[in-house]
Amino acid sequence: MAIIGHIQAKIIVNRQPLQEHEDEEVEDENPDAVVKYIEATSGAKFGINIIVPMSYRFLSDGLLFEISLDGTYACGEILPRRPRAWDVTFSGVETPNADERYLRPFMFSEIKALEEGSIHMGKLQQDTLDAIGIITVKAFRATKIYGRVGNARRANPMGLGQITEIAEKQLKGANVTHTAKLGEKQKCNPRGSWEIDYTDDGDSPIASFEFKYCSRKALQAMLLIPRTPSPVPLELRPVEGWTLEELRETARNHVAARAESESRPQAKPEPKVEPARGVKRERDEEYDAIMRSARVKKSKANTPIIDEEIIDLCSDD
Repeated sequence: MAIIGHIQAKIIVNRQPLQEHEDEEVEDENPDAVVKYIEATSGAKFGINIIVPMSYRFLSDGLLFEISLDGTYACGEILPRRPRAWDVTFSGVETPNADERYLRPFMFSEIKALEEGSIHMGKLQQDTLDAIGIITVKAFRATKIYGRVGNARRANPMGLGQITEIAEKQLKGANVTHTAKLGEKQKCNPRGSWEIDYTDDGDSPIASFEFKYCSRKALQAMLLIPRTPSPVPLELRPVEGWTLEELRETARNHVAARAESESRPQAKPEPKVEPARGVKRERDEEYDAIMRSARVKKSKANTPIIDEEIIDLCSDD
């Protein structure tokens, strides 16, 4: 919740406040101004919740809150001075229709980026582009008047939601992803109104709130919220931390891999290469010669030597 003095403001969706983020690199130079970043979701209805506690000391007839969306003054709401706190939510623009009043709710709408050369592409003025994606709430002291029209600004919300497409080239680096628009009208209870003057200068609010809204991806690109971490691969995580579904999936993958392996045809053994006939014959002949030589040597080695007398037949004796 953004707080200036005793005045509090926040953006709500589905009755819940949106989480606010701050750019810590930007220093707050004006104590009466605050800037917050919020995440916008396409199609979501939103409201501006204002709280003025009993501790706030009114120095005028009331407080005028001027609400601008994307640079367009959408509505002005007066909170009269009273002895108890204010806690109100401004959720849209009231439009009269004969004797009935209707409320057109505030909504977030995603911007479509147009490619170069599109026939619908037109270049926006820089100040118009700079105002897109900002909800501004300014508080002024107000004085109730009678018998004349007050000098307070008149809202003109009909221009809301007119910008739905922007050239992609202009969107680069702008962190502009959404605009605000008005939803379908719905019946609402009529409320009283005042004619008022600004107690102070109409250009000098006592509090100024800026809520810059964009997609979650844009907030991450600006480093205002952490990026979504990449999941750790299953094989790198301890088995004890696996979920039941992860265990089942691993088992299914294992069974499927084994079935695929078994169904795969087995590779045929490579045929035995016989050496050429001439080579084999030469080797056989060489082998036989070696074996014969070995047998001969063995035979000689095993033959016993016998001592016997030698008779010379040619002797005269």
